[in-house]
Amino acid sequence: FELSSNRRDIWFGVDMSGEGKRKSEWNLALLQDAVAPVYSRLLAVAAQLLGPSALYYRLWPTLAPQQPWSIVHEELFQRIANMPCLYTTNSK
Repeated sequence: FELSSNRRDIWFGVDMSGEGKRKSEWNLALLQDAVAPVYSRLLAVAAQLLGPSALYYRLWPTLAPQQPWSIVHEELFQRIANMPCLYTTNSK
C-alpha cells in the first residue's frame, strides 16, 4: 500500500491527478483485487473449518466502513453471494 505522509492512512482521494491519482488507484486496486478476494476465501475456508460458531461469525464485518475501506466491504459481499459460507436453519 501507498501510505499517507503521517503513516496512519492509505493514500486515497477521488479528486486527485498525476502522481496522487496513481497512488490512490494503486491502493484501490489492492483493496478490490487482493484484499477482498483473500477475505472472501478466508470466510469460505473458515466456514468449513469452524462451522456456524461464534468464532466464525466474529470474522465477518459488522459495520459499513468509510472510504476507501468500503470498497473491500462491497467487493466482499459480491464475492460471497454464491459461496458456501452462509448458514441457515436448513443448512446441511
